[in-house]
Amino acid sequence: MGRFALTPAISGDLTGDGVADVVDVQRVAARWATDSRDPGYDAIYDLNADGLVDLLDVQMAAQQWGG
Repeated sequence: MGRFALTPAISGDLTGDGVADVVDVQRVAARWATDSRDPGYDAIYDLNADGLVDLLDVQMAAQQWGG
């Protein structure tokens, strides 16, 4: 599963539409505060792979959009 989560994290394209944009950032932000114990947790949105979707993940997604 690590490979599947790593590719979107590198490209910033979490929606699979070929571009890193605001929609990708919104998808990460929508999962704010979910952690690996929550039923709604999805590792693809945990961009720094620390078990929690938080501000750092949103920032990483935003950097890919702007970069």
